[in-house]
Amino acid sequence: MSISFVLSECLSGTGEYNIKPYCEKRWLSLRDEIVWSGSDRIGYSREVRLSDSAWKPIGEKIGISFNELSVEFEYEFKILMLALYTSGIGEGMPPLKWSTITHGVRSLRSIAKFLFVKNIHSWMEFDGLKILARSYYCSEAINYIEATSKPRLCVSINTAIKWLNCYGLLGDKSFNLISNKIGPVVASYQKDIRKKHPVIPSKVLKQLISKVISELDIVEEHRNEWIRLQSEEICRIESGQFRIVNGRYRSLLRSGASSVASKISRVKGLVNTLVLAFTGMRDGEVLSLANDCLTSRVSESGDVQYSLISELTKTTEGSQHVEWVCGEVVAKYLNLISSLNDVVYEKARVIIEHLSSEVSDDYLNELQQGLKHKYLFVANYSLASCGFYRMNKRPNSAAFNISDFFKIPVGPSDIEQLERLGCNYKSVAPNNSDRHQRYKPGDYFNFTPHQFRHTFAWFIIANRLGELDDIRYQYKHLWQNMTLVYAQRGYESIGELLNIADEFSDHITNLTVSEIVEASLDGSIAGHGGARFSARVKEMLGSQATDTVQPHFKDMNQLVDFISKNSSDLRGVGHGYCTKAKDCKVKNVADPSHCIYCDGYIATARHLTYWKTIEINCEDKIKKIESAPDGVRAKLDSFSTVLKSNLAAARVVIKQLEPSKGINQA
Repeated sequence: MSISFVLSECLSGTGEYNIKPYCEKRWLSLRDEIVWSGSDRIGYSREVRLSDSAWKPIGEKIGISFNELSVEFEYEFKILMLALYTSGIGEGMPPLKWSTITHGVRSLRSIAKFLFVKNIHSWMEFDGLKILARSYYCSEAINYIEATSKPRLCVSINTAIKWLNCYGLLGDKSFNLISNKIGPVVASYQKDIRKKHPVIPSKVLKQLISKVISELDIVEEHRNEWIRLQSEEICRIESGQFRIVNGRYRSLLRSGASSVASKISRVKGLVNTLVLAFTGMRDGEVLSLANDCLTSRVSESGDVQYSLISELTKTTEGSQHVEWVCGEVVAKYLNLISSLNDVVYEKARVIIEHLSSEVSDDYLNELQQGLKHKYLFVANYSLASCGFYRMNKRPNSAAFNISDFFKIPVGPSDIEQLERLGCNYKSVAPNNSDRHQRYKPGDYFNFTPHQFRHTFAWFIIANRLGELDDIRYQYKHLWQNMTLVYAQRGYESIGELLNIADEFSDHITNLTVSEIVEASLDGSIAGHGGARFSARVKEMLGSQATDTVQPHFKDMNQLVDFISKNSSDLRGVGHGYCTKAKDCKVKNVADPSHCIYCDGYIATARHLTYWKTIEINCEDKIKKIESAPDGVRAKLDSFSTVLKSNLAAARVVIKQLEPSKGINQA
């Protein structure tokens, strides 16, 4: 039988389903139905029946218990969960993930237990009470589970009661009653309390990566010695030199505390950190990487491109193999840990071959499952034993807890960066004592796996290394707005940088205009555009320059501000200023003779050194060409013409900027 058979017996309606009221006869006829069957994560055959007191579908990481509930509540919850797991909140809707369902049902279960104590046996019975009784019991239940002091619990309840309403277990009035009582807590939580994971300050992340790579280089130094010792132990196993302790293989040598093995054992947490930092992968996806996850291909340009193949479950129904781009550094150390794992696999294979009749069934199954799945981070690197860890979630061992592994203090610049990005808080975990607490100089940074994902997206966008769609592809998001949650700080950083650049540009423009205006009034300005600009400035300043012209501006500062605001086309070239910008027809400003007669060109005393250098350089080269043999001089005729043109231009500008120089030359 299947889940669909159970639901066909317990649901009514078309399109919008309702759960049928509990019926003892129907329940007894269905209670032994198998809803899930197969091999669990450690290889044993298993069945989950409708009547089991706890449910955990095959392949799922978490389960749920139905103890201390009435049989009616148990029936309603189980049918609701099966319906959500297969049909979502209605026909044609996407099914909900098991983790989402269990989280919601757990929050409702606490209320159901309270109602059961009050002799209310089902949600339908609660929905049939008079409105005053429902309101009273609802208030009592919320107070009993202390929901108002647990915002996340209120959010979960608010979501789960919608499921009850969709499947007819609660009517609209009961739904609104509960929703209204927890609504203010939910609204406050969603508006004021919820914060994204902070990014890792750039300086802190550089220190972390540097230390990780240094540690991994130490592991690499000891790899060959460790492989040699393991190979010798494998030979001893094959020759019958071993012992069995509690059904598990143990070496005859007392080498379990070897310094080589202790250094090698750190490799899992170190490589795990690198993958998190350089790929943006979710923690669970990194932990489920297989030993052969690394792939490479050579591009048309000859570059080697690396990627990781992982199993995606968060945004897909079931599992799906996806590709994550990674770099050469990650690839190098993935090859390192993979080579270590290969030795453990060989050791496990030899133990199965030679010791299968002497070890326990559980130990034998552990080795068989380890060889079957070959996960990247589950091997035991002890020289005195062999085994594989069962990793359903991130382990609490120091090797995987980055904050325990590396103590890196934050400095004033790190705190300033966190403040600027709006994330100067130690934790966002609901039950963490450091939740939303600010860092102070000298505090150790609190690393969490998901921070790397936010930091990776921020870094890519803020440094213009990719676009939003690139992050979306790398992160395997279904919707772009999901990616924007991670990338938003990057766009804010770009906006901040552009604002700084604009402010700097405005400041430089103002200084340049001030210089040109002062040069115009002093007469130390050159270029055809400079002459026109000088005349126009004197006209606009009026009596401040002469007594016969009506002024347009009361002082020079006002004139400078006006010109600065309307000088978006002003740009600097090596030998002066150009006011033509996009309208300039001369693209090669390295030949300055083309510029000095343009009505958009201005030179000031700042550029005098440049023009004197051109004058000296041109004179020197012209003399060398004129002293060359006739045949050589003929070949350099065009070059000589350009030099003479630039020399003439230089003398014109120098004469305008240094009138006395022009008199002497004359």
